[in-house]
Amino acid sequence: MIDPLMWNGQFAGVIFNARMNNVRSYLLASAFLFCLTGVGSQVQGQTAPPAASSLRDVSGLKLNCPVTLEKKVSKPIPGLDDLLVSRESLGAVAEGVEVSIESQEFKDISILSLQGAAGGSADGISKLEGIQNPTRNIQDVVIPGADSAVRLSFKANRFGKELRVEGVYVIKGSRYWMVMCIFENTGSRSVFIGETIVKSVRFE
Repeated sequence: MIDPLMWNGQFAGVIFNARMNNVRSYLLASAFLFCLTGVGSQVQGQTAPPAASSLRDVSGLKLNCPVTLEKKVSKPIPGLDDLLVSRESLGAVAEGVEVSIESQEFKDISILSLQGAAGGSADGISKLEGIQNPTRNIQDVVIPGADSAVRLSFKANRFGKELRVEGVYVIKGSRYWMVMCIFENTGSRSVFIGETIVKSVRFE
């Protein structure tokens, strides 16, 4: 059961935490650290600069990201951390887009459901203040080199604008990745960045 901690003032965000009723429901509900600090909001008064090179490698997963990614501090998650060997969090907020990337190596990857993780993310975003008429599309996709992958496309009206979330969830071996972009569907630059990132996810 997810326990959303709703946003504080200027950061219209959610941090998902969960009570460990059991491991499977915890993970199916997207119960890994996932932060939305607000579409296009500033993080400590700064936004990420344009990247000198767009190619990124996150624990072996490659993608094109036109903005500079910075490492996030991985806060302890009781119950989940016991299931992991390692985890890494990266993110950026720039040009109307927020990018969140998670890389986690599991001791036993079989307990993780990508469909459940994507659905849990969509459920949490649907609970943001101002969200109306949310729609989602979750589909299995093929990424060469991956054991399995899922694509999430989410749309909703929020405060008179269309909010979009595009995400890719991937498993290869014992490692799991989440690549997510949150943006308003009003600026051509933000749409370009968001779609470029999720469409470029690969291993080769």
